[in-house]
Amino acid sequence: MITEHVTMAAEPTRPEPQPLFCWYPVDAPTPGTAKQKIGRTLVLGGDAALQSHVRDHLAAAGVEATVVDLPDDRTGDALVAAATALLDEIGPVDGIVDLGVATEFALSDPGPWRTALRQTVAVLKAVYDDWAAETDANRLFYLAVTRMGGRMGYDGEGVAQPLGGIWAGLAKSLPQELPNCRVKVLDLAAEADAAPYVLRELQTWDLFEIGWRDEERSTLAAGRHVAGPARLDLSPADTVVLSGGGRGLGFAMARELASRFGCRVLVSGRHPLPSGEEWAELTDEEFERRERDRLRATPPDSTVREIRADTFRRRARREALHNLQEAARRSLPIEYHAGDITEPAFARALVDAAGPALRVVIHNAGVAAPTRLRNKTVDSFLATIQTKVDGFVALLAALGDRRVDHFCNVGSVSGRLGGMIGQIDYAAANEALTRLGFWAGQSGQQVTTICWPTWQRIGLIANFDAALRYADALPVDAGIRLWTDQIEAAEPGEVMVLGRIGRAVSPGQLKGFANFRDHPDTDRLQSLGHYLGEVEDFAPFRSIRARTRLAAGSHPCLTEFTVAGTFALPVSLVLEYALALGDWVTPEGFPTLWLSRLRDVIVSVPGLVGDADGFELVKTGSGRKTGDTWEVAVSLTDAAGRPVMRATAEYESTQNKAMMDPLAAQDDWGAESPTNGEGPAGIAWSGVLYRPPLWRRGPDGRLSARIDEVPSSDEWTLPVPPARVLLHAAIEAILRARTANGRSPGAVEEIRIAEIGIGSGAAAGSSVSVVGAADLGAWRVVDVAGQCVLTLNGLEVV
Repeated sequence: MITEHVTMAAEPTRPEPQPLFCWYPVDAPTPGTAKQKIGRTLVLGGDAALQSHVRDHLAAAGVEATVVDLPDDRTGDALVAAATALLDEIGPVDGIVDLGVATEFALSDPGPWRTALRQTVAVLKAVYDDWAAETDANRLFYLAVTRMGGRMGYDGEGVAQPLGGIWAGLAKSLPQELPNCRVKVLDLAAEADAAPYVLRELQTWDLFEIGWRDEERSTLAAGRHVAGPARLDLSPADTVVLSGGGRGLGFAMARELASRFGCRVLVSGRHPLPSGEEWAELTDEEFERRERDRLRATPPDSTVREIRADTFRRRARREALHNLQEAARRSLPIEYHAGDITEPAFARALVDAAGPALRVVIHNAGVAAPTRLRNKTVDSFLATIQTKVDGFVALLAALGDRRVDHFCNVGSVSGRLGGMIGQIDYAAANEALTRLGFWAGQSGQQVTTICWPTWQRIGLIANFDAALRYADALPVDAGIRLWTDQIEAAEPGEVMVLGRIGRAVSPGQLKGFANFRDHPDTDRLQSLGHYLGEVEDFAPFRSIRARTRLAAGSHPCLTEFTVAGTFALPVSLVLEYALALGDWVTPEGFPTLWLSRLRDVIVSVPGLVGDADGFELVKTGSGRKTGDTWEVAVSLTDAAGRPVMRATAEYESTQNKAMMDPLAAQDDWGAESPTNGEGPAGIAWSGVLYRPPLWRRGPDGRLSARIDEVPSSDEWTLPVPPARVLLHAAIEAILRARTANGRSPGAVEEIRIAEIGIGSGAAAGSSVSVVGAADLGAWRVVDVAGQCVLTLNGLEVV
């Protein structure tokens, strides 16, 4: 949904150039001493000695922990059945400590990662249905332990086991499919004792990625990156090897390199090119008609699934053939080699075919099977990982002691930030690829991994429209230019390309953006986190409950308003927190909806008062469809359950660009002197932050004033002041006028507003005009352009 919390710029009509980012380790705050309850926990991965040690350490702290050691000789389905049987025996589990693969990595022996990953996938599938149905945001957890040096591999000091990246990418993707599963990746030095750090990190769920080295706690932050000057000058005398380059993005890059530099490009694909098959020469329309007919006439000895798989292979072979025919027509030196890049023999043959002119290797091969983890098989999960991981290992081994000028991995943002629903294995594969690049640098083969977002209608995305809910797509021409620049710069490490972030961000994912700097959506993401607070219960597309704690005197907006002489929350601030719930209670599919109004508002004035420590708001929101409108019923209480506010927010499919303004300000106000009454007994504003305006009363009794709106940076002492929907100074001025002129002195119990209408640009501009009806029950706020941006109707003080 779209409010000013989720800015209108989230979907620009002309996308800005997508910026580049690099990640680096930074200090992380030490976890607090408050102990959180740790429920029944499974311990898996690592080796038997490490599992037992971690289990015993947890048990000594009162945690019910069970070691999982499924039989290694069983198939994927049998492993899932064994994991399910374990759960039937011990009962529902609340968390998983996954020790992954603890052995050091070697090119000749990558270690037992397949065995460890099979067990991980089997256990996650076994808990999936229970965890997917859970709405308690504080029950479940998944903590993965990696061994990449305690800085997640990003400090250039070596990585003992880069395949920990598999578990890191997997962990960061879980919140999309299991929204209430808290996740963390705990990275340690190879020799560190994992047990005390595991227990320590289970006490706090502050950040996604945490590293410990020499008792120093770190996390990762991202900042803007600019590609360095070109260091690599390709020419027709040079050769490039590009795995998976027969189709899609790979071929687009092969074509660019061959046409721009004239270099020879060897591309690979799993399937041989069609040779003499009649279907390969059909037009696109004829081919699709033929395949539909095959599907309708499925023979008795075949299945629909088999026909679809065969059609997919035919499409791939046909596309590669047509691409190579196009290259031949343009005299581009592109050669196709058929084979499985994960097979060492084929990788060696490909490198040998490149000969001594080989200067650049691009590992682009990849597969995707976008379906929820519940529906993935263990074997298909591993197959996705193997294409990236084994392909890289095979290519690196094929080079041997030979050092090319540039080795480029094609990674994905899904690995760095977590993948969208259905991408958990793909994200795991790509995060492992980055860490493998770090590991290769230790032996002298400098590798760059580029983490790409979704490309515009090309690549491995099965549902392009759904992908846009997560992030902007990258135009192909712009992406190819970025890619070429990175190859010419030949800078080792990792670089991420990411444009505007979409609406499909789950509450659990916000921690992954905690140190995401210099991005166009940094302010928006920080605002979402500020207003959200700590989630306690979350049912996607239905409801949410969260808690916000504000320390007494910590921000100027908390010292502006008093009730009976005690600091209280300003009404405009409470309204803002209520509206923010709508960012998380959206209809399925994340349609674009515009906040139009907040109705039936009731504010309990005594409930606005805090205590000596500050303020605590428990916020709940539930959504439903009513005709063409999406409604979110919001309710705020204090820590003791006493009511603070309730209302209903309404969202429409079109933006409320202009509102009726029967109370527009006039130039012929009467000569009556300015008025500025104080509120009734028990309610007061200091006027330091929201300054009292000078009201003028018109001949028909209406009030009018000019209000200088207060910027969010004046309200909050935060590095990134939160964005807002409402005009706080205007609302506080209206309430001040209403209480000063609308009733006899006495304690105010409730403030009621029948409707707050919200137009476009409600938070724009530094100065607005406020006009109130003679009975002070209807109000309009007009911006400097004369547009009505906010209305309040049916305002009562009782």
